[in-house]
Amino acid sequence: MEALEKEIFSGFKLKMSEDKILVLSSQNDLETDLVLTKLNRDRIPFVRINSFNLNNYRFGLSINNSDSVYQLPFDNKKIRTIWNRMPFSLRGVFSRENSDTENLINEENFWFIRNIGEQIPNALWINHPSLEELANCKLSQLKKAKEVGLDIPDTVLTNTKENVKRLYDKHEIIVFKPLFNSGQLSGNQSTLYTSVVTRERFDSIGDISICPGFFQEYIPKMYDLRIIVVGDDIFPIAIYSQDIEESRIDWRKGNPNSLKYCIKEVPDELLDRSYRLCKRFGIVTAAIDFAVDKEGKHYFLDFNPSGRWMQFELVTGAKISDSIVSLLTNPSQAIIDTYNRAR
Repeated sequence: MEALEKEIFSGFKLKMSEDKILVLSSQNDLETDLVLTKLNRDRIPFVRINSFNLNNYRFGLSINNSDSVYQLPFDNKKIRTIWNRMPFSLRGVFSRENSDTENLINEENFWFIRNIGEQIPNALWINHPSLEELANCKLSQLKKAKEVGLDIPDTVLTNTKENVKRLYDKHEIIVFKPLFNSGQLSGNQSTLYTSVVTRERFDSIGDISICPGFFQEYIPKMYDLRIIVVGDDIFPIAIYSQDIEESRIDWRKGNPNSLKYCIKEVPDELLDRSYRLCKRFGIVTAAIDFAVDKEGKHYFLDFNPSGRWMQFELVTGAKISDSIVSLLTNPSQAIIDTYNRAR
């Protein structure tokens, strides 16, 4: 990893006059590392800024009624694309393992980087944080998925047990999902997974008026499908979640080294609708999750603007990182136009 870090940070040695890619990331992001290694291989200039070690850089921004002055480790007028790899889930998240001062520093660093990024005119964000925030809204995802012709599960967002009961009585098996994963609950990364609401669990549900829940009909799966969109490129990956007990409800619970993946041939209309869904949000890269039932019907489940992809590339050979390199260096006019309309 030390050698890899040296190679990655060699991007700082390139001339300030060259057009650059700005990468906003965090330390220990292997997907970022892989892509930046390829940028270095192709001698493509970039600057990487990690949100939790800003002491490696020198910044200064002054603004008054007559002028704005920038002291940045790059020429903000020369940045053409910004690859936003900062975990959106870290916004406002506090760890019990950290001191109050450390939590404050981490949050201030997060928002400082957000402010820095906004000072770069005419750059294509992949993806813009404000657009990612809108795209993370579950109900907006479902509505826009319907608009582009995707099938969705029956869904209830409620803070009353009566509404949950109606959904349960209709389908007999339902699932509970978090509206948003905050990411870090303590010192370790923690995820609240999708879980089945059985009769026993339903009967034990108390007052949910102070904590609304997101409930959906359970879709019996043949397998899961993740469609990874990178600009104009689309990679459909089948995830054989039903082969392992712990991954049958939520494939993320399974050991990634035990799950089987493959590049999957899917209907062209599904690819087209997935691409159009990204355009509706102004999102340039995303992972879109589907449940495929025993009749082969695809149900939209989730739209993740910052979804993981590296494990699928390593197993299936899908050229996802190459596609990201191409997007960062030479985005199509169609992608630029879609982003500009959304902004």
